[in-house]
Amino acid sequence: MSFFKFLFISLIFFLLLISCEKYTGFDFTGDVPAETAKIYGLVKNTFTNEPVAKARVTFGNYTTYTDKLGNYSIFYPIQTSEQRDQPIPVTVEAINFYPYQAAVILYPNSNELNVALEYGAPIIRQNAFVSYTFHQDPIYVCQALVIDYQGITDIDSVWATFYFESISSDIKTVNVKMDRISDVSDTEAYYQCIISVTLGDWDLRAGYDITAIDREGFSNSISDASNAMAPDKFLFPPGF
Repeated sequence: MSFFKFLFISLIFFLLLISCEKYTGFDFTGDVPAETAKIYGLVKNTFTNEPVAKARVTFGNYTTYTDKLGNYSIFYPIQTSEQRDQPIPVTVEAINFYPYQAAVILYPNSNELNVALEYGAPIIRQNAFVSYTFHQDPIYVCQALVIDYQGITDIDSVWATFYFESISSDIKTVNVKMDRISDVSDTEAYYQCIISVTLGDWDLRAGYDITAIDREGFSNSISDASNAMAPDKFLFPPGF
């Protein structure tokens, strides 16, 4: 092949490359993008600023979880559509939190995304189980301070669960709805119920549970037990 023929073919090939770039928008002279993009960040509670552990973090079809400090990292393979600045769907979920959903554009190498999740469930901040005598009858008074960041009116109901034991060691469960006694603030309220020490031939056991349920289906439960050596004190005057 002559030198002039080789030069002519080379010129034609160069012009074709320029045309491809013009009509496709792809830069043949640019850097080749990385095969994966690293994404990392911190997931925390909006209200307390505390880290959220075990949150499920999903970018497209790729999922990871936060550690006990709320940190996560994941490598996402960049496809052709992502190279053209297409947003990737992101979802962050954790138990008792509202999910976070967004779309982000990923870049080669490192991408940082920090997320604040809104806590949705009620919180049983304090509780007490106090022995009391009412009209000469021995009873127990169960009290609780319940918080809901969405407002105390978001609380649907608060329940106390008690356990009675028979002489033959059989167990009977009794659920009692707690009354909303007074509001401490827009997000806090006191709840209370009473329970007899005996139920026929059944005796009340020391252990009990409290469950708060809100109108969106979130719930929170605690388990505790009265201690004769260190008895509870009333959270507020029982009012009877």
